[in-house]
Amino acid sequence: MNGFGPDVWRETKRRWEASRRRSAALGLMQRFGRDESGVAAVVLGILFTVILFMAALAIDDTRFTSEWMQDRYALDAALLAASHTMGQPDQEEAARARAEAFYLANRSDGSARDLDKVTIDDSTGTIVGTTRFDWSATLLKALGHDKVQLGSGASVERGKSAEVVMVLDNSSSMLGTPLYELQTAAQKLTETLFVGNGNSDRSVKVGVVPFASSVNVGPNNKSQDWIDSKGLSPLHRENYQNYSGSGASSLTRFDLFERLGTSWGGCVEARPGDYELSDTLADAENPATLFVPMFAPDEPDDANNPDAQNGNADGFFYNNYIDDNPTPSCPAQEVVCTQTSKRGNCTKSTTTPLPPAQAQRQLCKYDGVQSPATPTFTFKQGGPTMQKGPNFGCEAVPLLPLTNSREAVEAKLYDMAAMGGANISEGIMWGHRVLSPGSPFMEGASFEDKQTRKFMVLLARGANFIAAFRDAIPNHSIYSTWGFGAADRLNPQSHTDSALTNAMNSKSREACRLVTDAGVKLYTIGFGVSDAHTRSMLQYCASHPSMNFDVTKGDELLQVFERIGREISELRVSG
Repeated sequence: MNGFGPDVWRETKRRWEASRRRSAALGLMQRFGRDESGVAAVVLGILFTVILFMAALAIDDTRFTSEWMQDRYALDAALLAASHTMGQPDQEEAARARAEAFYLANRSDGSARDLDKVTIDDSTGTIVGTTRFDWSATLLKALGHDKVQLGSGASVERGKSAEVVMVLDNSSSMLGTPLYELQTAAQKLTETLFVGNGNSDRSVKVGVVPFASSVNVGPNNKSQDWIDSKGLSPLHRENYQNYSGSGASSLTRFDLFERLGTSWGGCVEARPGDYELSDTLADAENPATLFVPMFAPDEPDDANNPDAQNGNADGFFYNNYIDDNPTPSCPAQEVVCTQTSKRGNCTKSTTTPLPPAQAQRQLCKYDGVQSPATPTFTFKQGGPTMQKGPNFGCEAVPLLPLTNSREAVEAKLYDMAAMGGANISEGIMWGHRVLSPGSPFMEGASFEDKQTRKFMVLLARGANFIAAFRDAIPNHSIYSTWGFGAADRLNPQSHTDSALTNAMNSKSREACRLVTDAGVKLYTIGFGVSDAHTRSMLQYCASHPSMNFDVTKGDELLQVFERIGREISELRVSG
């Protein structure tokens, strides 16, 4: 074969056969072109019909796909809209009506009858719908294909797990109708969050943090290790450490409650320094991180108050609830004779007043004073109503940690009462601690858990409140979660009303930053807020401008809470 191998020969043969087949096909086409017998016309007619059918099919297929997609989009929108009726008494009828309205709005050539079924299952939180409609062909009509029955189906279901804390103003500004309207709206939010989950479900947890002058963490937590029950914190004896009497160096605030024969209300002071606006865990090894129970000292009697003695109407102390020097508990005060007879006998005398600071701080006055009177009083010029006594400033009901019990949330909402001033920053911080996975409350998922979304709903009506006094009075302010103004914990630069209130507003903003930086979605609601600083602060705190609401009426508040509930529930198209 002169050097050609088998492989070369086979390749040469394959190429020759391929060339021969191409030549045969070319010859057939040439003969077909010269054929005058009519066969070519028949073949061309068949080819034309096939091409026309395929073109018609392509055109109608494009129309079919477009119309089917339009129908599916319309159904998705209809079901998402109908989901807003889930949980209502007439949910089936309301869902159908709402679905039809949205379906027709998105299906210009559709009709109500095209929406075949809409079914709600509030036990699983799903809504299912189907459509059925006649689709009219165009070019395929010529081939006998006029109408085809088509349809689509879709369902809507809940999204990821959610943890929600409602931080709600319970100050005196909410007294009467506003509180009732808040309870009604918050109840609607609760219904919306739990709908589709029965009364309890692991995928939804809700907490409630009512706030007034402070936040009540619950007197049942008295023995928890995050409460400073042993007097370890540097703040614990702030108001009585400098005066002796009955174990001043060792008595705790709980001991003083016991001596008074009354119970701790459940409120705590703000932590000192950087720990105040932080989520640092409480640790007895670092006493400043512990939460100190609020104990409002008995303030001086008028007899021991120079301002009151001089007729200054603004000079009296608001929280005077027991005698400064009861006998025989405390040493007798010096008696000074102010008038004598001719024989030198004292005919008129007076008791030397105690210095106001000593009158307030001495501990002997708490011995054996059972159940002191705790009447309420109202600050002048439309100020809040507060209650005298050792639990002064502790007006709100105890908070509710995250729970999957709808009944527990509803009970807490209806247990709320309006009294006291407003302390928004403490409300925000305890709302954050409720959402946090760490102590004091550990019901929350980790902030790193991608399957759980965290939300805070903050409602305020009253502006931050604290009453300041002239510097001639030792306290410089009413007792608050920062102690007295003179302690310099709220604003060391100034103790005026405006300075202390501005400091509270600033702390509220800082607390909001902490919350949003942790990844919590923060909704803010101003309910009839008249104070410009509070409105500005609420706008600043919202995670997005669309998440801030300013309402004045109860029906508006109801709509806002319902809208927030729908957004949090995040019903999604699932199939």
